[in-house]
Amino acid sequence: MTLPAASLPEASVQLYSLAGEFTADMPGSLDKLAAIGLRKVEAFDFVGRPDEIRAALDASGLASPTGHAPLLTDELWTPDGSIPTPAPEVVFEAAAQIGIQTVIDPFVAPERWLTEEGVADIAERRLPQPRAGVRGELRRAERVRALRVARRPARAARA
Repeated sequence: MTLPAASLPEASVQLYSLAGEFTADMPGSLDKLAAIGLRKVEAFDFVGRPDEIRAALDASGLASPTGHAPLLTDELWTPDGSIPTPAPEVVFEAAAQIGIQTVIDPFVAPERWLTEEGVADIAERRLPQPRAGVRGELRRAERVRALRVARRPARAARA
């Protein structure tokens, strides 16, 4: 059975998967994606350059309804050392400038999910109310799975 095209979800490309190309030639990369028929992308590293990304999206006729940026971590570790993450208010402001409606934190260190205290810190982090039309997400399934892992009794070593 073939579903009508209108009922299929619209494909979107996570620009991080094209990070090298996107960083080297943002307008050219977006133009190529538009040329193959895509209409949506997911932005990354957008907080420091929302105007540039918005202009490139507009020029290529693309939209970025989703994007990823750190929201649940105070610093990121890079090969060059740690860097502070922007305040959530700054992330949401940049997202709104671009037209991003959903901001997803792409990475929370695995060890933070291993204890009940770590999961509670993630779950209870007080994010500011995003601007109208923008929301921050921590997938519910990740919270539930993490709570189950944190509450699971330690298994006795097998002889």
